[in-house]
Amino acid sequence: MIIPRHAPDTVARPHEWARKAACTKPEADPDWWAAPGPSEDGQTAITWCAACPVRRPCLELAIRIEEDASAGHRSGIYGGLTPHDRRQLFELRRRRGEA
Repeated sequence: MIIPRHAPDTVARPHEWARKAACTKPEADPDWWAAPGPSEDGQTAITWCAACPVRRPCLELAIRIEEDASAGHRSGIYGGLTPHDRRQLFELRRRRGEA
């Protein structure tokens, strides 16, 4: 079986913009975007996301998908944010009436 060299969040995305994502480059390790473990903070993925030309649509897609999910269903780095950061952003938007 051939495993694509893409970050987990872009493999399932059928969006045209996803092809431009930094995480789809051959030198990007999919494990960088996986759910950070106790000794990992996702900083490598966050650094790659900072320069990604499609960071915004990636983040918006993750928030849209996760808005009905409990915190336990959030994982990985999307749009340069950790699950905790995305939850905080969603809650802020909800309080402002933007969600």
